[in-house]
Amino acid sequence: MPLQKFSPATLPTILLSVGETVDSAARSGIHRVVVELARTLATVSNLHLVRWDAQAGQLRPIDHDEFDRLFGCGRWPAGLRPHPAARRVAYRFSDLWESPEETWLIDPEVGHHIPDRMEAFAKALSQCRERGIRVATVFYDHIPLSHAAYQADKAAHLRYLAEISRADLILPISHWSARTLEDFYAGLGLAAPDGQIRAAPLAEARQAAPAVAGGQETDKRLILLVGTVEPRKRQVEFLRAFARAQKRSAAARGMRVLLAGSLHPAVAREFEALVQANPSVDYLRYAPDEVIADRLKDTAFTAFVSEDEGFGLPIAESLAAGLPCLCANFGAMAEVAEGGGCLTVDVRQEAALEEAIVRLSEDADLRLRLRSEIAARALRTWDDYARDIVRELSLATPGAATPAQDVRVAQGDVEDVETLAASDVAVFSSTQARDAFVAAAAEAGVKTLLPSRLAVGEAEGARLTAELSGFRQRLARIARVEKRYAALRQALAGEARERPVFLRVVLSTYNRRDFVIENIKWLLAQLPKHADLEIAVVDNASTDGTAEAIEQMFRGTRLRWVVNPANVGMLGNMRECSLLQGAEYVWLVGDDDFIVPQQFDAIVDSLKRQRGVPLAYLNFGVYYRQALGPADTPERVMAEKVLLAERPIASGVYPVRTVAAQHDNLFTAIYINIWRSDVLSAAYDHTFAGKPFVDLVESIPCTKTILESFGECDSYWHAPVSIVGNAHNSWVRHRPRWHALLMPQALALARDAGVDAETLWPWARLQGELYDEARGLAADLGLGLDMSEADAFDISWPTFRRRLVQSASK
Repeated sequence: MPLQKFSPATLPTILLSVGETVDSAARSGIHRVVVELARTLATVSNLHLVRWDAQAGQLRPIDHDEFDRLFGCGRWPAGLRPHPAARRVAYRFSDLWESPEETWLIDPEVGHHIPDRMEAFAKALSQCRERGIRVATVFYDHIPLSHAAYQADKAAHLRYLAEISRADLILPISHWSARTLEDFYAGLGLAAPDGQIRAAPLAEARQAAPAVAGGQETDKRLILLVGTVEPRKRQVEFLRAFARAQKRSAAARGMRVLLAGSLHPAVAREFEALVQANPSVDYLRYAPDEVIADRLKDTAFTAFVSEDEGFGLPIAESLAAGLPCLCANFGAMAEVAEGGGCLTVDVRQEAALEEAIVRLSEDADLRLRLRSEIAARALRTWDDYARDIVRELSLATPGAATPAQDVRVAQGDVEDVETLAASDVAVFSSTQARDAFVAAAAEAGVKTLLPSRLAVGEAEGARLTAELSGFRQRLARIARVEKRYAALRQALAGEARERPVFLRVVLSTYNRRDFVIENIKWLLAQLPKHADLEIAVVDNASTDGTAEAIEQMFRGTRLRWVVNPANVGMLGNMRECSLLQGAEYVWLVGDDDFIVPQQFDAIVDSLKRQRGVPLAYLNFGVYYRQALGPADTPERVMAEKVLLAERPIASGVYPVRTVAAQHDNLFTAIYINIWRSDVLSAAYDHTFAGKPFVDLVESIPCTKTILESFGECDSYWHAPVSIVGNAHNSWVRHRPRWHALLMPQALALARDAGVDAETLWPWARLQGELYDEARGLAADLGLGLDMSEADAFDISWPTFRRRLVQSASK
């Protein structure tokens, strides 16, 4: 089939992850797939090559040097060049792509054996999902679970299978591979959703027509085996069978065997002994492609006698070279061999291998017949593979959101005030009718938070309805994915690999030496009970001797501390906290927030039982201190706590929208959230270079992420007061904006996410009162109010049901 042509308007944007291949000097089969995929996707997509940057905590485009390492100097595919942002600093990766919702990240590299690789994959996936970029991964095989010789990799592979379950699309390299993956998930009672696993068989050649081998068939006396020498590929068994074949067949004695591939330590001793014992056997270890290509002209047939593969690329490469191949008659190998050109046997039986070697050595007519079968095949090309990948991405990309049944739309000119107040979208014929509704709701004392989506005209009503439908459908989709992921993590507990740290408590600090020192002492007292707990401090370039005090007092303890070279701002330091690797969960707290020790064990134990949930949300209290006094201790300030949720629901797993209704904080306080580390990395994946308190990103990205993406997700709620935070803040100048602009946005987002509107209304009314208080305080202190985004304050009007005064006398 000719390569499909795509017009520029329809070229999909694909981000291909290639970092492991760039870093690998020797190229495995997987690395060859990555390079070929990069070459061919460049012809059918708007392709960019990317990799994970651990230091920046995000993906980035690869640079010029990395292009050379991937393709070779001067061998870059036509039209494929490094992105202009390669090696830039201080940017958001997702900002590089014009239409994130039409962009896909493809990860074709299996890295569960590489330290931190699965954590990087999890973070990249969560960051992409948060920005609307969809994620696909190429799945190769199930070997660490299906083969006894690879049990050392089983735990890592199980974790990999859990992590890729969150991908939007999984592309197995054969139908056999797809069935094994489907069977694995189904065996746990957690079958993949329809359309998530889509087989896309690998290519067999660069060209559809197989090569025609030159020379006389009877002159070819070489048997070629290419691939890593390891237990499942059975080169040891092949050499034993070859030695026996030589004893019974003169033709076999006239053959030579050449093996090329790195050597696995599990078979090294026996393999090397067999090579040394047989003068007809040569071993090249790793050989470049050009060396292998040079030996093909002397090759009578190849052998790829692996008993377990996801595809069997050496079989395909043999067929592409026009050479018959001896391979297995089962599994993915039989799938590749099905079109002809292969002698298939049960390679698990050495007697069958011996007989096949004798037949192929003695019977030139058999080899000619197999060559004829190859010549009749139309091989699947890398262009075909790239085209299939693009097609699968297109099929998996959702279209426009369809109106959701749970979006309540009310007509302003028809419905009564109570009905309009309970709707999600209210549509009015004019601005006067809209304003009259808000005034009527205020006069009637309606006890529910009004909808923020008050449309004027049917067109705006339809737009807002579709917008909210899409929002809620996304929440539901994420909730389904996360529920299944958590179930997988819990089902595999004790078997799948865990990160070194289960829970990391991170103190973010700046010029609060007394607070942070007292908090470190307090936290270190909890460590002896938990080997998988870590306490960390990220110091935002303090100038009050914090770093020196920590160095002097806590060297030699289990404390981990990081000092930024420069102050990166409050939210920037949160981002730095999120960059620390190696933890399953992160509890990010301020230097003056004290964890209640009696609850610590219960939180850790409960979170381990619920491992995999994206978030835990904690009941808390507050105290007030600008600085610690001489007599202040953690016990003393905790005894002064003021409770915010006096009648909480019992501890347990609930949707985020349910736990959000426990108190009016709406996730704005960092210290009441425990994050799965990949979710935290997505929440703080921003440059924070904008105006402070201008929007949710520049003030409370935690609230934005949780309500905007996880409102329907299960989370763990811990009902007893677990932490006491300092309610004193240093941003008095910004308090009017906080109450008048940011909290109305948070309240509206909570309502859209499904938090009960009647619960939200008293909290909204309180924010209006706090705004009046903050405005008066600003006037008393002679602070001018920065309310320059007047249009943005429109949201405060339906929230408070009155127009706020936006100026303060000095």
